[in-house]
Amino acid sequence: QVNADERPISYNTLGHTEGLRVRGRKSVETQRKHSFRRPLHGFTLVELLVVIAIIGILIALLLPAVQAAREAARRIKCAANLKQIGTALHNYHATYNQFPLGTMTDTGYRFANPEWPYLLYYLLPFLEENVIYDKLFDLQHQTVRPWYGNASTVWPTDLQTGVPVFLCASDGLPGPTKLLTDSGVRVYVSNYLGIFPGMNDGDVQAEVLKSPSFDSRMQTVFGFNRGAKIGEITDGTSCTLALAEYLTGKQGDCRGITLTNRAGSQFLSVGLTPNTKAPDNLLDNPGFCQNGIWSFPELNLPCVPGPTDANFASARSRHPGGVQGLLCDGSVQFFGSDIDVSVWHSLGWMQDGGPLGNDW
Repeated sequence: QVNADERPISYNTLGHTEGLRVRGRKSVETQRKHSFRRPLHGFTLVELLVVIAIIGILIALLLPAVQAAREAARRIKCAANLKQIGTALHNYHATYNQFPLGTMTDTGYRFANPEWPYLLYYLLPFLEENVIYDKLFDLQHQTVRPWYGNASTVWPTDLQTGVPVFLCASDGLPGPTKLLTDSGVRVYVSNYLGIFPGMNDGDVQAEVLKSPSFDSRMQTVFGFNRGAKIGEITDGTSCTLALAEYLTGKQGDCRGITLTNRAGSQFLSVGLTPNTKAPDNLLDNPGFCQNGIWSFPELNLPCVPGPTDANFASARSRHPGGVQGLLCDGSVQFFGSDIDVSVWHSLGWMQDGGPLGNDW
C-alpha cells in the first residue's frame, strides 16, 4: 500500500501545477518590474508636426465644401429676396393695373426733377417698408437731390439700416447704405436693378423721346415715367426679365445707389451677358469711373469711363457661374454667365419675339 504522501504525481498534473506556479511567479515579477518602470514620455516634435500637418490637410479638404455650403445658403436667401420683390411687383400691378414706373421725372426726360424716385421706391409699401416710404414721400416734390450740399436739411439722415430685402448676402461689400460725402446724407443701396431699354443709356433716352434711332423691339418693362402692363409683354411674362442682380461696389462709388438716372445706379442693360469680363461703361465722373478709379476687375467690378449716352452696366453677382434674375411672372431663375448673348437680349426685351419656353 502506497502512502498518500508518496503517491506518484502524473506528468499532466505536474505540468499543470508547475505551470500555475511558474505563471503565477512570472506575473508577480512582471508586476514588480512595471511598478518600477519610468513614466512614458509625450509626443516627440516630429510626431506633433505630423499630426498638425494631417489636421491642416483635413481642413484644406473640408474648407471648399464649407464655403460652397455657405454660398448655397446665401444664394437661396438672395433668390428669396427677389421672389419677395416679384410678389410686390404683382401686388402693385393688382393695385394700379401696371408695374411701377422705372424712374420718374417731371418732364419725362433724364435728370429732370425729381429723378430719384425709382421702381424699388414704389414697391416699399408692398414690402412692409412703409416707414422709409413715408419719410421719402414728400421729397417727390422737392428740387433738392440727395447729393446736393444742402440736402441734409431736407433728406432724412437716419436711414442707417438700409432695406434688407434689396441686399444679396453674397455681396455686401459696402454695407446696406452709402454715405454721400458732399451732403452727409446716407442712402440705401440695392443689389437688384431693373432692366431698361436698349443697349445703353442713350437708348433709354431715345425710347422716351420716341427717336427714330430707337428699335422698338428693344423695349423693356421699365422706362422713364413708364411701367408696362402685363398685357403689353407680348413675349410672355415667363420669358421676360424684370430685374437682375448687380454688385454695389465700394463705399464712395455710385453703384447700387438707385437715385440717379445712370447706368449702374438705376439702369441695367442686356447688351452683354452676365458677369462679362468686358468692363461696364460708367460716367466719366469721380463718383462713377473717372480715370478708372472704381474699376476692380478682380472683384467682378471692371469699368471704363465714358460719356452719358455710351454708358451701360451689365448684370453681375458673386454667385459662381451666373446671376439670378426676376421674371415678370414673379419666378426667379439662375442665368449662367455663358448664356448666348442673343438669348439674353431676348429675355430682357419684352416685344422682340423670343425666347419661348426655357430656351435659356
